[in-house]
Amino acid sequence: MEMKTELKLLVTLIASLSLGACNIEEEAIDQKKEEARKTVTDEIKKTYTGVITDLETLKVNDVVFDTENTKVYVDGKEVDYSELELGMVVTVSGTDKQDGTGYALSVDYDKQLSGIVVSNNFDVDGTIKVMGQTVYINSDTVIDSDDGSTVNIDDIMADFVVEVSGYTDGDGEVWATRIEISQINDTEEEFEVEGKINSSSDANFMIGELSVVYEPLDFPQSLVSQLVDGAYVEVKSIDGYDSNDNLIAYEIEIEHANGKSFEYENDDDELDIEGVVTNIVSNNEMEVNGTTVYLDDDVSSEIDVSSISIGDRVEIEVEVDENGEFTIISFDDENDSDKDQSNENDNKDTDNDSIKDDDDSDDDDSEDNDSDNDDSDDDDSDDDDSDDDD
Repeated sequence: MEMKTELKLLVTLIASLSLGACNIEEEAIDQKKEEARKTVTDEIKKTYTGVITDLETLKVNDVVFDTENTKVYVDGKEVDYSELELGMVVTVSGTDKQDGTGYALSVDYDKQLSGIVVSNNFDVDGTIKVMGQTVYINSDTVIDSDDGSTVNIDDIMADFVVEVSGYTDGDGEVWATRIEISQINDTEEEFEVEGKINSSSDANFMIGELSVVYEPLDFPQSLVSQLVDGAYVEVKSIDGYDSNDNLIAYEIEIEHANGKSFEYENDDDELDIEGVVTNIVSNNEMEVNGTTVYLDDDVSSEIDVSSISIGDRVEIEVEVDENGEFTIISFDDENDSDKDQSNENDNKDTDNDSIKDDDDSDDDDSEDNDSDNDDSDDDDSDDDDSDDDD
């Protein structure tokens, strides 16, 4: 009887210890979750706009993102991560851990331009013309093809269809970060262009040098009333050009009625944007990717605006006020880095040349000494004859 009682007590004790261990383990897990939650909460919520420079670990604007639970969208449709390519300009919504890494909640890619190549002027001025837009190409531009074949600038010919990702001033100039050759002009190909409307009139407007026509009755009046100069729009066409070289629009979407091109969430702490300087207004005002940005006093005092050129690649951090205006709080002219690297390489070449010259000088001295030794028994007339022979 006593043995049964002791056995019951032992079972109860073991159960209690097991329950206590479970509780301790659950508390430890809860504590870790709480610490993780606090860590995420302490991170800065940001929207990044920039070029994909690494795909194995998504890298945009020098930040490496965790993409385990990331949603990826291409042209508004959710797709697999494998649809992303190097050189694409994407918008990443996520958090910044402030150590060079972050979490990507979503990645959005929308092509800048898709259409027919009018001409290839790369050998002349480093550009190609695509549907009335001037596309600038440099050594960083990724050139690819949809069938995976190797291509280069010279392969881009008139009447080819290309997809362009990059930065635009909205007025017809695009700085390409990626160009993908699609195929020779196909009437079933969907063309796409975006930018600021200019020279708008009834059923017609311009984007850069491209004339766009549309049938007003095919679109809501609320949209038609917004198709005025300065509105930033995306235009799609299936029918291509009419007999007067006007692009026939079947879909028009207002991207930014105020002409601004930056995408962000209302609760973002900051925006991290890579792009190009598309206009310089004053010492404390410029345009990046066609959008007006203001320099705060600290940044304005730190940089020399006169040293910045249109087309310079920059990375900026901006804050957004209640009126939707952007103020730069951090400015990095990436062209300066390229120049510094170039100068550094030049200096290295100069140093190497100096070293080489010194070595050559030593060799010359050695040869001279050998010559002196060899000619020590020669008289002056022999030297003169030697000089004359030379």
